Amino acid sequence: FENVNIDNSADSEIICRELQQLSSEGKIIYGESNRWSFSTKEMDEFLPALIDANSSWGTNYVYWYWFEKYEDALVIHFELGGWNTTEEHKKHMSALIEVLGKKQDDFRFKRLYYKKVKLSQDDYEESLKKAVRTLVDNAIKNETMLLNKAKELLN
Repeated sequence: FENVNIDNSADSEIICRELQQLSSEGKIIYGESNRWSFSTKEMDEFLPALIDANSSWGTNYVYWYWFEKYEDALVIHFELGGWNTTEEHKKHMSALIEVLGKKQDDFRFKRLYYKKVKLSQDDYEESLKKAVRTLVDNAIKNETMLLNKAKELLN
């Protein structure tokens, strides 16, 4: 995430505009213009922000959903940040990791999910808008399943 190059290109404008629209619809939390990342209300409740801005990304957030453009595809990632988290965060992160059958270890970043959508060159702008929405919808469906199973583990 921290190494992804975000510029002021038309792609960035389209992606940010779609993220702003999804935020205004209440599907995601998106506040920073020209950033290809967001959070969700449900995951914020499960993994609340830190008091101090000293997470793996140097922010208050202990997780991010973020996009990257790779060749002819748009990719979404869901990543945890393992630095300076509370015991409660660690417990909740461990449940998420266990649900997915990933390795339990100390980490700065741990990618739990990614998905990509190939972009069409026929109507590129529309393809990019649709890709953002499709990827966010898929990520939210995955999040719902993941949170339900993680909460079961914790109970």
